[in-house]
Amino acid sequence: MSFHLGPSTGQHLLDPWSHGIGIMSDVCSRWSELDITQIGSLIAIAGTVPTAWRFLQRIWSEAYGYIRRFFLASVTIPGGDPLNRSVVKWIMDHRGRHYRSFTGRTDVGRSNDRAAALKKTRHSIQYSPHWNTRWIWYGRGLFLITRRIDDFSASLSDPSYDGIGGEEITVSSFGWSAEPIKTFIETCREYSDRQTQFFVIIYARDRYGLAWKPKARKPIRHLDTVHFDNEIKQDLLTDIRNYLDPKTQKRYQSRSMPYRRG
Repeated sequence: MSFHLGPSTGQHLLDPWSHGIGIMSDVCSRWSELDITQIGSLIAIAGTVPTAWRFLQRIWSEAYGYIRRFFLASVTIPGGDPLNRSVVKWIMDHRGRHYRSFTGRTDVGRSNDRAAALKKTRHSIQYSPHWNTRWIWYGRGLFLITRRIDDFSASLSDPSYDGIGGEEITVSSFGWSAEPIKTFIETCREYSDRQTQFFVIIYARDRYGLAWKPKARKPIRHLDTVHFDNEIKQDLLTDIRNYLDPKTQKRYQSRSMPYRRG
């Protein structure tokens, strides 16, 4: 059995590359014919730079697409997930000292004094690292983390967003196994847990009422430092333990009652 590809088919398959090679050939030939001692020649050379740059970008885009498809394993984490926040927090804490790209925005809605927030006073400026792609060397592997910039623009519309974990990210590494990526993500989560073990995370509904988001972080205060009647204190602890008991949650669900307290 044999197959035959007609001239038009072969031309169609090779046309993109042959066209690009032809452009680069024309650019090189024009450079070789120019006299760089003349100002006009320098201007002509500068005019060919955008064409060469677009061609190189096209080559990189094609090559990156093939590399990502055949040689990279990846794990995608949706925006707003606590795991996403852990990974981004690890990246921010391990970035270079001379990081130069940030997103600046007015920090509003974070003061405990609501009356002060309504006053016409100057609010502080919040700077968040701005990045779309990051290469990270961890352990013995090289990892690529990409972030969806569209999600970042949408997250900025939320005044309570602190610039961490609101966008979908994809963690990739060279190879056909995702195990190194899973190990890296687990390391990020353990790092985040160590950072928050001395704090209480306060969650609240998002502006759409569809999910819970961390709104504040307060240092842990031992109950021994809270001064009120010891009997009331023990009753409070008993009530909390009873509410957090899985049996209590099932009882609420069986009676179609919202699982919440006062």
